[in-house]
Amino acid sequence: MKRLFILIVLLAVQFSGYSTHAKRTMTISFKHMINGVPLVLNNKKYRNEHGDTFTVSKLKYYVSNFSMVTANGHEITLPAAYYLVNAEDNSSTSITIADFPKEKIASIKFILGVDSARNVSGAQTGALDPANKMFWTWNSGYIFLKLEGTSPQSPTGKISFDIGGIKAAANSIRVQEVKIPAGKSDNGKITLQADLADLFRGKETIDFSAIYKVMGGAKSVKIADNYGVSLFSFYGI
Repeated sequence: MKRLFILIVLLAVQFSGYSTHAKRTMTISFKHMINGVPLVLNNKKYRNEHGDTFTVSKLKYYVSNFSMVTANGHEITLPAAYYLVNAEDNSSTSITIADFPKEKIASIKFILGVDSARNVSGAQTGALDPANKMFWTWNSGYIFLKLEGTSPQSPTGKISFDIGGIKAAANSIRVQEVKIPAGKSDNGKITLQADLADLFRGKETIDFSAIYKVMGGAKSVKIADNYGVSLFSFYGI
């Protein structure tokens, strides 16, 4: 009986989760690239996999529901939190998690977008405030990623990609997992990079003459399937 009690205690400690871990502050910064070239809004021209040229005038996206995988393979889920990264606002491209587990990190996981429960909870506050113009009032859901710009190959001369949706046929939620090299998070700071060219290549090469405006739905899924689980990668500290 005594051995059974000890086993129960050990299991309780092992699986008690986030609350049992020592905490530290972790700052995660986001760097945006296109084909390895830094993103410059409005006046820098890029080329997608199809060969179409384009510029980017707006980039915004949500990151949420963080967890970390320790060096020994144990996943620790952090309390739910939602952050809006806006390439036009430098202050938003670094986020600080005050109570990050003080463990050796193998990888970090997070949702690119907003989870299903919050999508059906109506308009909210903070990062999820509709004033941030990342909420479809007509569809009662959040835009997970927004990219706008121009392209001469687009019939309108413009490109507009609003990626979002949680219903089965239009589910654009994608969990990102970024491997962190050993020791690279020890100072409480890491930088992740997103290569936005991955929106337009992968499972399907996007032709801006055919797909240039997306507002959720099946086309949104095509973009989300392109970047999948690996839009982000480790950049540095």
